[in-house]
Amino acid sequence: MEPITVTVDGAKKALGIGTTKLYELIGNKQLDAVK
Repeated sequence: MEPITVTVDGAKKALGIGTTKLYELIGNKQLDAVK
C-alpha cells in the first residue's frame, strides 16, 4: 500500500479524533508526520 499524506484537518476527520489526540498519536510514534 502506498503511503498517503493528508492535512491535520483531513487526518482528524478520517480518524474521527480531535487535535489533541492526533498530536498525541504523532508524539507516541503511532502516526508519522512530515513538515
